[in-house]
This record gives sequence, structure tokens and C-alpha cells, in this order.
Amino acid sequence: MEEKFGFGKFGGSLKVDSVQALAANLGPEIPDRYVRPERKEDIVAGDEEDSGESFPVIDFGRLFDPKCSEVEAAKLHSAFQGWGFFQLVNHGIPEDVISKLRQDIEEFFKLPLEEKEKIAQLPGQTEGYGQFFVQSKEQKLDWGDRLGFVTFPPNYKQLRFWPTNPPSFRETMDAYAIEIKKVADGLLKMISKNLGLEFEKFYDIFKGGIQYFRFNYYPPCPSPEKVLGLGPHSDPMGLTILLQVNDLQGLQIRRKGRWLPVEVIPEAFIINIGDIIEILSNGKYKSIAHRAVVNNEKERLSVAGFHSLNFGDLVGPIPEIVKGDELLYKSLQYEEYFKQVANVQALAEKLSSEIPDRYVRPERKEDIFAGDDEISGESIPAIDFGKLFDPEYSEEEAAKLHSACEGWGFFQLVNHGVPEDVISKLREDVEEFFKLPLEEREKVAQLPGQIEGYGQAFVQSEEQKLDWGDMLGLATLPPNIKQLRFWPTNPPSFRENLEKYANEVKRLADGILKMISKNLGLGVDKLYDMFKGGIQIFRFNYYPPCPTPEKVLGLSSHSDAVGLTILLQVNELQGLQIRRNGGWLPVKVLPGTFIVNIGDIIEMEAKTGIGRFGGSLKVDNVQSLAKKLGSEIPDRYVRPERKEDIVAGDDEVSDESIPIIDFAKLFDSEFSDEEAAKLHLACEDWGFFQIINHGIPQDIISKLREDIEEFFNLPLEEKENFAQLPGQIEGYGQAFVQSEEQKLDWGDMLFLATLPPSFKQLRFWPTNPSSCRKSIDEYAVELKRVADGLLKIIFKNLGDEFENVYEMFKGGLQSLRFNYYPPCPSPEKVIGLSPHSDASVLTLLLQMNEMHGLQIKRNGGWIPVKALPRAFIINIGDIIEEKFGFGRFGGSLKVESVQALAANLGPEIPDRYVRPERKEDIVAGDEEDSGESFPVIDFGRLFDSKCSEEEAAKLHSACQGWGFFQLVNHGIPEDVISKLRLDTEEFFKLPLEEKEKIAQLPGQTEGYGQIFVQSKEQKLDWGDRLAFVTFPPNYKQLRFWPTNPPSFRETIDAYAIEIKKVADGLLKMISKNLGLEFEKLYDIFKGGIQYFRFNYYPPCPSPEKVFGLCPHSDPVGLTILLQVNNLQGLQIRRKGRWLPVDVIPGAFIVNIGDIIEILCNGKYKSIVHRAVVNNEKERLSVAGFHSLNIGDLVGPIPEIVKGDELLYKSLQFEEYFKQVLASKLEGKTILDHMKLDK
Repeated sequence: MEEKFGFGKFGGSLKVDSVQALAANLGPEIPDRYVRPERKEDIVAGDEEDSGESFPVIDFGRLFDPKCSEVEAAKLHSAFQGWGFFQLVNHGIPEDVISKLRQDIEEFFKLPLEEKEKIAQLPGQTEGYGQFFVQSKEQKLDWGDRLGFVTFPPNYKQLRFWPTNPPSFRETMDAYAIEIKKVADGLLKMISKNLGLEFEKFYDIFKGGIQYFRFNYYPPCPSPEKVLGLGPHSDPMGLTILLQVNDLQGLQIRRKGRWLPVEVIPEAFIINIGDIIEILSNGKYKSIAHRAVVNNEKERLSVAGFHSLNFGDLVGPIPEIVKGDELLYKSLQYEEYFKQVANVQALAEKLSSEIPDRYVRPERKEDIFAGDDEISGESIPAIDFGKLFDPEYSEEEAAKLHSACEGWGFFQLVNHGVPEDVISKLREDVEEFFKLPLEEREKVAQLPGQIEGYGQAFVQSEEQKLDWGDMLGLATLPPNIKQLRFWPTNPPSFRENLEKYANEVKRLADGILKMISKNLGLGVDKLYDMFKGGIQIFRFNYYPPCPTPEKVLGLSSHSDAVGLTILLQVNELQGLQIRRNGGWLPVKVLPGTFIVNIGDIIEMEAKTGIGRFGGSLKVDNVQSLAKKLGSEIPDRYVRPERKEDIVAGDDEVSDESIPIIDFAKLFDSEFSDEEAAKLHLACEDWGFFQIINHGIPQDIISKLREDIEEFFNLPLEEKENFAQLPGQIEGYGQAFVQSEEQKLDWGDMLFLATLPPSFKQLRFWPTNPSSCRKSIDEYAVELKRVADGLLKIIFKNLGDEFENVYEMFKGGLQSLRFNYYPPCPSPEKVIGLSPHSDASVLTLLLQMNEMHGLQIKRNGGWIPVKALPRAFIINIGDIIEEKFGFGRFGGSLKVESVQALAANLGPEIPDRYVRPERKEDIVAGDEEDSGESFPVIDFGRLFDSKCSEEEAAKLHSACQGWGFFQLVNHGIPEDVISKLRLDTEEFFKLPLEEKEKIAQLPGQTEGYGQIFVQSKEQKLDWGDRLAFVTFPPNYKQLRFWPTNPPSFRETIDAYAIEIKKVADGLLKMISKNLGLEFEKLYDIFKGGIQYFRFNYYPPCPSPEKVFGLCPHSDPVGLTILLQVNNLQGLQIRRKGRWLPVDVIPGAFIVNIGDIIEILCNGKYKSIVHRAVVNNEKERLSVAGFHSLNIGDLVGPIPEIVKGDELLYKSLQFEEYFKQVLASKLEGKTILDHMKLDK
């Protein structure tokens, strides 16, 4: 459930011990964590006095029998209204379906613990076997175990959590789920009828919803009066249908201040209303608190079937039910109902100038850039893909490719043949996805321990520095490993467009691999054949703006742990840098190109040497250094972070030891299932385990130990006969040293590729001792046998779809790294090998001399690994974790309400609102009258054939000469405007706490608050705002629409429709005036965004010192302003002065926005304007903004430009608006950015 639609995503559960296992070995004392002190205060009906009430019983058959339906429906209504619970008889579910479920459930819970734990919950999830809702280690626990999973919709099923033992379980469960859904559907229809709705209203609301089952096992308890099987709660779903599996009483409901036991009626179901139906019915039906108690002699089992909504559904009172009643509950999108945490994009949208410390990279102070210090005049090579396969140019272009791979590892690819529409559509969809609200993006969030989905990758600890970026990762090939649950369905075209793009990119990759293979002398198809069944993964990166970009990294320094990377710069903004000659070289992207780079796998598989396309800088030998060292450690080896180390054993962080797996038992039919389950748990929970009974002959291990010890005892000059070559990692030296400033590990290493045989570089294989090469060969063969066996079981454990994945790895690369860590006088100051995960599939470690040193990060501390004699230590690498799953634009900072501030203000204005520039104001009317008349346009005359031409000419003059005009005779009914005025005034009169119910969320501009506040130092406007989107309908976020006054939503809907009609009419006339087709601008804007901002400017004791709204132009297409209370305050910039705009009763003020100025290439201008305030009275206005939408292009219309000079650049709307909201509202900043340099 949590993986598909978010229950686990919005909260999971910590792993705790099985209560069933605990109870089986328990004495008379209950562990304290299960003891509930509150039970001493229990008042239970029947303990002190009988409740005197009869629990309702409803006959399902009679509900649908015309002869008695009305009477039974009335009983149902009474049960829901007065109890929230009832027992359901005559439900029509076949007895054999129920009996079979009972048998299978009882059999499942009788299985050994290790068998049940094959389907254990994953960390942070609720599907699977375990306990739910455990949020902390201090939390009191329930006396019971659970099994939970989703059954509907079918595409949400996670079969890895469905038991296969007993074998009939899945089939039984499917049959039962279908029957329970029929009952739920029938009850929902009767609920609708009883609430006065259309018969299928509730059924329609829930029909695409989620059905989730929870199987409860409550073991016997020696002191049942001290514990709870399930703590008191109401169900946060719609409807719950409970089956008492073994007919043992245990359910109790809260009624009249007491706990009322629910008696078991054989073959009946217990039904209860959940919180969602209480909300939908506006409280007419109530969800009731209930709990489960346990027995001292016998276990109790039950099965709860929960029926809920789904993502995209609205949880809120149904309008037909509310009518004139008081609205008791707010409305939320279902995903908001289970809301979780923000990401970097959301963080950036609400950020001031201060970057959270976890993102700040101190190493960036040392950055050396090409261009800063003129390190390089180089630019990365460009390769013509078409020429690679053109016989006339192929040889020459292939040589350029070879040089690029060998000398750079990076190149740009031109003439690639990927259709422009394929690229454009992907760009649009990616940009649209990252503009979605956070809760929409989180529908495809990564699961804990995985990297597919939306989130961040490679975060391994709470202390790790984070990248300034979010990502969406998806596997596209082979088809059988696609996890469509992580593929966005919004925008709707995303999946289709990604498929097309992936196919094109695969074509490019195949071609490049063939040419690289040919260049390496491997035969043209060698690399292609190796990769043809391989994995294709896409990572979509979003790097939000950052106020101090020099302090952060969008993506940390790394090489790619793949074969080949093909990068598309979606919005052509430079950001990629590559390490070259000791400095960072920015990559300047050529239009229409891809950036291609060689990954680690090709680097390792290049026949002429692993590391050929990258490697490690040469550093001093640590073994030699240690021999001549005094008590002082060279600074380059000292690790300050070690002072903060928490190591198990030092502070008793953990008494855990890593799991132990018996290799032989994995392949012994008597023990295989049990041992495979232990292996799965070890991989899933630890990622590390020790392996015993592996079958590698002791003499092979002993001989290798002797030879390696002898090698490291050789003189340095002898070992250096096998030294790494520059830029490689094979041979003797150190690995992963990328800069002269980098801290070094206290150790030396010998690195060798051993398989496939053709990859061996024998020049790096020691010949001293003479037996060394033979020892390594024999050891490598045995090690591969063990690795192959483990991989087969690991992939089998991952599910049916992975059983054949082993085939992908069986011809893969095997490399050995021999590590030598010399003694150190201050070991607590250094690290032998820096913290890391392994960029491989599987690592098998042999401790050569049984000296402990390996530590793994777990639960915030380092756990030393004590190697067992003759055991290997195994760990999962990044490739298994990554590939197979172990593992609107901006916003505003929150500021104080000005209305509340003004209500309690003395004569002094807070400094943050004082605008020194107002001293220089020149306002027409202060010193002299402007002598001009503000244009007034009659909307009716524009469309009256008798006077249209004359009025259109006036409109053209107003747009061209002023950018502003007043609009009269607009045709909007007076009652629509009057209602809006009344509701707006009433809203702003509400108490602050009432208005803040719809406050802006961090990083957003919709809701109540202020907008365009980007820093804590920024000067503030003297006014509050309420803002939200009205069109398109699917963009509406009703959580930001006031419900007080009650008529507000209906009023704004009516007003928005009328204003849109006026805007559409004006756009058509503007088109005509610009010499375009009559509907040209209308067509451009018809799918666009309509956004309203309600402005409240409170009185100010010194209005001459502040702005209600600072000078700016509108970054939209067209603005239509209503002066709510007819108090003058708007001023426009004209001829170097500020011209007040007089209020004409019943008129709208209309102005051209920046987008129309850009579209018409400057023929019409957007004008800077501002709002001033009054010292006695508040001023209110409502601005309706009409703009483009995602996917639209903001740029001059070619038919207008013709032979004129092009004044403005073109940008996708989402890029344009990202820049708008990253800026302060000030002057014409966005237009300045959009102007072409001359």
C-alpha cells in the first residue's frame, strides 16, 4: 500500500519484536513497554454494571428486499447515527469463503517466526508482517502482531507481502476480498440513501478507492488486564468490516464514558464508520473510538477490511449534506490527509539567504575553476554521431571519439538523429512534473532504502552533507524490471514520452558502444553484446535556485557507476563541471546536443586497463611512512571528524552483531528455505553478513594469505614494480585520490582484475612471491563460485521477476583489492579506509590476519565487525541496491500580518516597512496636475459593430501609450461584483487565527500571507494578501479558498467566470489591433492560468513612508483590477512621475503585463505601478491575473516581429515563472532579464 499510493510513504513503523514469539517464552512478568498504566482506570460495561443497551444488528439481505428495505435502512441509519458500529448478518458471503480464510489465517500465524518474517514489513512501511504505527523506541506497544496488505485496486497489490505459506492463502484472500467489497459497496449505497443523497453517491466516491486488510493476532497474556491488544483509536478510513476469526471476544467500543464489549455473533461481521465518512457526512455519522483487549488463556484472531479513498480524491464535507448547516470539517486532498516532509525544491522555495548547514560544503572555498584562474582554455570534444556511421567520415570521427574517451572521458554528441519533438515533449513533461505541488510529486516517492522514485539518492547517514537538488529515478530497460509505481502519471503524457525518449537514447548508446568497442580492438559488437540485455536507468535532476550557490553542490563530485551516461540539459542552464588538470571545467552546452561520459564499468572493462579513463593521483606509500614516523601524524591523514565518532562498545551504542549465514544450508533442501529467509533479512536489514561453511578449501585461503603477507613485506621498490599507472586504479598504490587537498587513508592497496580472463592485466600481478599469481587465480575461481551461489539466492529472494537476473552478472567483472593498513601511533586520528558503500554488485571480504578493523554504520554509530574464523564478510553493493531495490514555481517567506500589526501600532512604523526612496517621490497632483486624462474604454462598444472600430482604436492607443486603462460597460452583473466585495470585506474582518486557517504553506504563494518575500532583510509592503488559482479547474487548491464567509467559494467561482469572459474579449481585440488573427492571443492564453490576489492595505499613521505594494510591472499577460471599497491608492509611473488613478464607480482597471509586452515584441508596454495607503481607512482591491501555462512559450510572436529587431528572448513558461518568483517584486526586473543583449 505504502509503495503504490503512500500509506508507508506518509509514515511507517519501527521494527519491534514479535509478540507471539515473546508470549511463547514469557514468565509471569510483562515487559514494561507493553504495560498500560491507564488500564487501572478502566470502566468496562459489565464489570461494574451492565450497559443495558443492545448492540445494533443489521440484516444485509433485508436492506435490499423491497418488502422490508425501508425498515432495515432506518435501523442502519440509527446504528450509524447513534453508535457508529453494528453487527451485520445475512451478508451473503459464502461460508466456504469465510471458512477457508479462517483456516489459512490460523495456519499462517502458527508458522515459525522465520517463515512469517519472509514477508516482514520493510523499514518505514506498514505492508507486510510486523507491528504498525510504532513511531519511537519509547512508545508503549500493543500486545499483538499484524499482517497487512492492499487488495484493491489490483495494480496496487504488493505480492511480496502476501504469504505463499499456506499455499492456498493468496487465492483464498482474493476470493474473500471480492466478497467483502460487494458488501462494502452495498452499505455505501444505503448510507447515501439514508443521508438524502443519490443512491450511488458514496459508492461513486469510493469506487476507485483502496481496500486494505489487516490480520490481527493477539497471543495469550498472563496479565491481560495490564495490556492492550490494540490501543484506543478510530479508523482513519471510510468503512471497516471486521471478521472475528476464532470467535473470541476482545473488541470494545467507547460508549457513554465506558468500554462496551462487543459480543461475538457467529458468522456476523462487525461494521464501523471511519473518520472519512464522518467528514464526508459533516458529522451526521460519527466514527467511534474502539480498542482490542486480550485473553489470559487463548489467542484471538481477527481480520479487518478497510475501505478508503484514493489519491486525487477530496476528503471534505459533501455540499449536498451541508446545505445550510454549519461546516464542521475542512476539505483536504486525500494525499494531504497523509502528508509528510518537504524536499530540497520545497526548502529552496521558502529559503532566505541562510542555507541549512547540512547543505553547506566547506570544500567549495578551495574550488579552482577554469576561467577563474585561467586553468584551461579547453572545451570538451564534440563528436558527430552521423559521421561515425558514414563510410566517408567514419574513420576520422572514430579517431576523434577514441581521443575523447581516452583523454577526456566526456564529449558532446551532435547530429544524433533523435527527433526534436521527442526531446521537446520530454523536456515539457519533466519541467511540468517538477512544477507540480510537493504532495503530487510524492505520489511517486522513493521507498526507504531505494533510489527509484522521487527524492534524493545516496544518502547513507544523518550526518552526511546533502546535495542541493531533487531527483526522479526510473529504470526503463529491461522491460521486466520497470516499476511503474514510480513512473509519474501527471503530466498524463509522461510515461508515453519517456518510453519514446528511452528507445532513442538506447539507439544512441548501442551505436556509441559499438564504436568504443571497435576503438579498443575488441570487435565491433563486443561491448554492445555485453550491454544489450543490460539496465537503462534515467535520473531526472532538479536543481532549485540557491541564494548562495557558491556554498552548495547540486550533485557531489563523483564518477558514474554505470557503463555510459547520456545527459540532456533540459533547460540549457549551465551547471555541469568536470574535473580536469586539478580544476573544475564548466561544460558549455552546444544547442541540440547530448553530453556523453564514460562510466566506471566501461573504464574497468576497457581491455587496455581498468582506470584507463580515470583513476587516482599518486601519493606516498603509507607502509614506508609508518616505519619512519614519530608520534606526529602528517596533517593530510588526520581526520577531525573522528572526534565525533560513536562506536559500539565505546558508548554501548549497540549490542548487535552482523548476521551469520551458512552457505551450505542455502543449498541443502532440508534447510534452504529457512537459511534463504535469514539471508533475505540480512540483506534487507543490514546489507552485511558473515558467511560460514562456504566450501573454499583451507589450503587455497592459507596460500593466498601467505603470498599477500609476503608481498607487502617486500621492499618498497620491489612492490612499485607493479605500481598504478597515472589515471588508473589497477596495481599497487592508493585508490580514489582525486586532488592534492584530499584527506588520505592510512593504508596501501593492490588492485587486480581477475575475471573475465581477457581483462587480466598481468603487468600488475606480482611475480614475487613466485606463487602469488597462481594463488590469486585459484582463490578467484573459488570466490566466484560462492558469489554466484549467493547472487542466485539473493535474486530469488527478491521475487519471481528477479530469478533470471543472475544471468546478467555471470559474465561480469571480478576484481580483488588487497589492503594493507600499517600500525599507527594515533589510530584514533586516522581512517584506514574512508566511509563508503561499494560501487559493485557484491563484496566478499577475507580478513587476512584476523586483526579486526572493519566497522559498519548502523543506527547512528559504528559497529566493529568481529570476523569469525574462516568466515567471509559479505556486503551488498550499490548496483544491487540501485537496480533491484534494497534499499508552483516558488514561494515566499512567512511574515507577520500587517493588519494585525496596524491594529496595535503606535506612531512609529517598524523599520522593515519604511521605504527611504519615498522621500524622492514626485506625484502628479502634489506639485502640478498631470494635464492628462487616464484612458477609459467601453467594453460594450468594442463589440458593437456601429462603434467597434472607433473603440478599438482607443484601446490600441491606451495599450500602446499607457499600458493601462479603465474599463466600463463590461457586462459583469452588479450582484456578482457586490457579492465579491461583501465577501472580501468580511473575510479580512475575520480574526487572524481564522484567516490563518488558509495560510500559505512554506514555499508557496497560494493562500493567506504575503508574496515575493525572499529574504529576512527585504523591505516589506504595508499589506496582506489572499491568493489562489481559479483556472484551469484542475489547478484549484481549495484548501486555500476561504469557507468563511460560507458564500465565498461560490462567489469567487461566479466572479472568475465573468472576469475570464472580459479577459478573453480584450485579448481578441488586442490581437486584431496588432494585426494578428482575431483569436490569436485568445488561443495562446485559452488554456492558461487565472490567478486572483485579494489585497488588504490597513491604515498607516505615516502613509508617506510605506508602500502598500512596491513599484513593479505584472509578470503576466493581462491584469483586471477591482477597487473593492473605491478608495484611491493605485499609482502608475508616467513621464517620471507617479500618477494617481482615480476611482470610477463600477469600472475595472486593466493593465498590460510583461508577457504581452514580450509576445508583441515591445509594441505594447507593461507599466510600472504601485499601491500607496491611507492614514485613516483601509483599502481593498482584487486583482485577476491572466497568464500562460506550463508548456507554453514566452517569446515574441513571429508574425509581429517580421523584419523588426527581435527585442526579447524566448523561454518556456515554467522557466520564465521560476525566474519571476525567484526575484523580488521590483520594477521590471523580469523584462530586463528577458531582453536580448545588444
